[in-house]
Amino acid sequence: PQELTLKNGLKVLYYHNDNIPKLSVQLLLKFDGWYEPLETPGLCSILNAMLLEGTIIRSKKSLMEELEKHGVGLGARTGSLSM
Repeated sequence: PQELTLKNGLKVLYYHNDNIPKLSVQLLLKFDGWYEPLETPGLCSILNAMLLEGTIIRSKKSLMEELEKHGVGLGARTGSLSM
């Protein structure tokens, strides 16, 4: 993959293939049980679930319907650290 760094320091890894008419985006954050503070067990899971609940101006149903119109799928999950 190719790499670039945005002004805010976020690293972007990407791979371009003209033969595949598809865009896949993944946002990977150091925010899972491995990094979770001991004082707040379950925080990562709660925030993960909230990512799919809509926004202040758009309900979960409205958000999912709008994304579906454009062939977009949205998902969120917490994972485990692998090396």
